[in-house]
Amino acid sequence: GVVLFAKNKALTTSLLHAFQKKLIRKRYLALIYIDEVSDSDEIPGINGWTELNEPICRDGSHSLRRMCVGSKYGSTWTDSNGDSVVKETPKSALTRVRVLSVGNNVALVESWPETGRTHQIRVHLAGAGVSIVNDDLYSKRDENVTGEYRTSVTRKSADDDGVLRLHAVQLFLPNELHTHHGVDSSWIHHPIHAKLPPHFIQHATSLGISIPQEFL
Repeated sequence: GVVLFAKNKALTTSLLHAFQKKLIRKRYLALIYIDEVSDSDEIPGINGWTELNEPICRDGSHSLRRMCVGSKYGSTWTDSNGDSVVKETPKSALTRVRVLSVGNNVALVESWPETGRTHQIRVHLAGAGVSIVNDDLYSKRDENVTGEYRTSVTRKSADDDGVLRLHAVQLFLPNELHTHHGVDSSWIHHPIHAKLPPHFIQHATSLGISIPQEFL
């Protein structure tokens, strides 16, 4: 998807400042595993526009993984051996999501992260009880989704290349960046786009997903 690089130190500083003040907006699409939906295509935990706002911290049992931390859990946990305690202050996080289309045991969701925590969208979706297709780090760990279920839904499909189905489709830059750094002013009204790649589209449509035209 969209990737942002600064070509000089001054712009790097401005971008960091803009991210800290939440002036830069990002829009993602993700294909997620689902177990069941209601007659109105609502997914448990994601109904209409839904705010996922669990704080996030490191997962003490895995060096790469993060986890949602409900207030009742505090900021401590034992490691994988159960013989030590790691302390970390969870960081606030907010992701807004909604379902765009529902297919064969999968759904297409739109996501707007309002904070920039590591793996935030993946962690928040996992915390809501779903996981992104081909996300081996945060796959929902129960018999309905892993193992035979996951294989039957996607891995046996010729359209599944094993790539994580999370894609940054749009990036919105603030006015001040255009004004002070001579960036093409047309970007103010026309955000940077990265259309869905063909393998994402083919895989999603093979599973019954209807992709909105603006992303094609």
